[in-house]
Amino acid sequence: MEAPTVNREKEIYMADIEAERWITLKQAAAHLNVSPSWLYQRGKAAGVPRARIGNKYRYQISALNAWMEEEGRG
Repeated sequence: MEAPTVNREKEIYMADIEAERWITLKQAAAHLNVSPSWLYQRGKAAGVPRARIGNKYRYQISALNAWMEEEGRG
């Protein structure tokens, strides 16, 4: 029995997210038009999506865009 189309689309979407390149704090700050120090110091409290990889924070542009979209609705 074949899986529903929705699940297949979700699998493709998840593969796209996992394959997305992670960007640095400086690149993410430029993308958000904020200073790197703001993003480092206040990003967590503001709810900016990020991951700590080693001793550095990394960001995904798709997650930043979704966060900005959500913040705009608030």
